Amino acid sequence: IIYLRFYDKATDVCVILKRFDEALVFARRSLLCYRRCYPKNHPKLAIQLFRVGKLEVYCSLLEEGMSTLNECRSVISIALGCDHEIYKFWEETHRECEYGLNLPPHFRNIDRQLTDRSL
Repeated sequence: IIYLRFYDKATDVCVILKRFDEALVFARRSLLCYRRCYPKNHPKLAIQLFRVGKLEVYCSLLEEGMSTLNECRSVISIALGCDHEIYKFWEETHRECEYGLNLPPHFRNIDRQLTDRSL
């Protein structure tokens, strides 16, 4: 549990500092802890899968992100149901990711490049 909290806080700090690659490393480590501490259809596991999936997509790991988000969907639909607000947010995120997968590779991280330049 201590590692889980540490990795979650480290992920949050890295996101605040816009160090998304490092945030992804900590988020993946915390996901391992979530998998050990919670049952496979627990809502907290679904939320962590969602966080990891979004970070993967943001780090231009679109295929991995889609896979993680699909796993998240199956957990959310069982744990919370398809009518839950989080499931609807997942659908919106999934559509955005599918759109990103259909873009040519040189356009996939243009938003990130623009964000990095503005810092």
